[in-house]
Amino acid sequence: MKMEKRSRAIDKVYKRRDQIDMPDFQREDVWSDDKKRLLIDSILKGWHLPKFYFCKMEDNTFECVDGQQRLSAIFSFFSDDLTLSGDTSKRIGASKYTELDDDISDEFDDFEIEIEEIAEASDEELEELFKRLQLGMPLNTAEKINAIQGELRNFCHDVADKPFFADRIGIKDTRYTHFETVAKWVFVEARGIQPQMRYPQLESLLKDNRTFSRSSDTAKRIEGAVNFLSKAFPNDCKVVRNRANALSICMLAARVHAQKLTSDTAATQFRDFVQTFFRQLSAEVQKGVKAVDKELLRYQQAITSGSTGGDSIRARIAILTKRLATHSATFSSLLSAYAEAGDAASLAVVELQDVSRTLVYEVNRTYSATNGEDLFKMTTKSSNAIHTLGVACRDIIAYGEFVDSLYFLVYEGSGNCKRLPSPTPDFAMDVKFLRANVRHDLDHGSEKDVANKVTRNAKVFQKYSGKKTPEECGPDEFMAIQLRILQALVQLLTSLKR
Repeated sequence: MKMEKRSRAIDKVYKRRDQIDMPDFQREDVWSDDKKRLLIDSILKGWHLPKFYFCKMEDNTFECVDGQQRLSAIFSFFSDDLTLSGDTSKRIGASKYTELDDDISDEFDDFEIEIEEIAEASDEELEELFKRLQLGMPLNTAEKINAIQGELRNFCHDVADKPFFADRIGIKDTRYTHFETVAKWVFVEARGIQPQMRYPQLESLLKDNRTFSRSSDTAKRIEGAVNFLSKAFPNDCKVVRNRANALSICMLAARVHAQKLTSDTAATQFRDFVQTFFRQLSAEVQKGVKAVDKELLRYQQAITSGSTGGDSIRARIAILTKRLATHSATFSSLLSAYAEAGDAASLAVVELQDVSRTLVYEVNRTYSATNGEDLFKMTTKSSNAIHTLGVACRDIIAYGEFVDSLYFLVYEGSGNCKRLPSPTPDFAMDVKFLRANVRHDLDHGSEKDVANKVTRNAKVFQKYSGKKTPEECGPDEFMAIQLRILQALVQLLTSLKR
């Protein structure tokens, strides 16, 4: 085992927080907000902090061996989830990170912590280090529940030996890590999402199920889901690099299995979604305070703060379910099957509208500085449109009004695309064809021309929906379509802003 001392500025650590796993060790109580505030006050005063211990994993991510609560407090302050005490606020003239004067925030960002970076450690060496850091305190949760004999314990070990856990994920199986993750998954599937999922709850589960049946609904659901995961990831799933993410992906797979969405095509789409999601999450987190995707930031917060709490688990699975449903039309039915995913979708529609409105104003400001006019003319129709994009679509009427708004803003608003860059962006033309598809606006022409337009419009609609016409879609599908279109709108506006 090698150990090397390094110093890191805390803003650099914060921007890479998605690469740091903070396992839930039984020995470490959750800090109160007052204790967290004292830590932040110490940093603001420039006082030295105790050393942190990070274990470097094979994929260059890290596991925080010691210092989890201190790290969590720092992250909470960076994200404005932790406010300062009255005395500290009075002294520095701010209560949140984003309210700090530039000179104070710069000093806070540059504050360095000492990290002992552990590499090339065997399981035995890590276990010995854990014991010494714990100073003789009790075993962790996984080691304690592993001592509870019974069929459920054996089942959890068998699932943990499946290819998805044994070979695919990017989490080292140190101190029964995979076994504990499966035990938590079984807990959620058997008892639902509870306020807490620590040792007492897991102990109760394993003791109550010493005679656990592998023919039970819970066992079948987990077996089916883990087999689906092994099919979806035939080679590796290294993007799943911590326990909370592993649990969340397992729960998502169980939902997919329950809805019988497990075809080979679905497995490929699921893999693409997982890889895309964690790539986007990492990119957004590394933006620090400049990040704009509120949904991804909420997900990351649910990883770094109270990851085993019911609220955090519920937030993560809601976001994942909603984003999977909008990633591919194959999974659209998940929005209606799981209420919290539908709620997450409604919130995402509003947030994407807000982002779009802001981007339109920024694009217009940049464009008018050079060209003397707005790129998107703010007529009565386009002005109304930009404020109605956030109305959730649950039927064909609402969808038609949504597409009308897009048309007035993007197509007509840009002078029938004349003020857009050449060649005309695909999305701008998609908007025109989506409106023609829902309004059956085919102009005049020969029978062949009309048929070609019908085919073209259907292909564009299918690109966002998986169906040829709006009439084929159900309520849950319309919101998924709306989200895909709004995401494409944000991509267009972002490209125009550059």
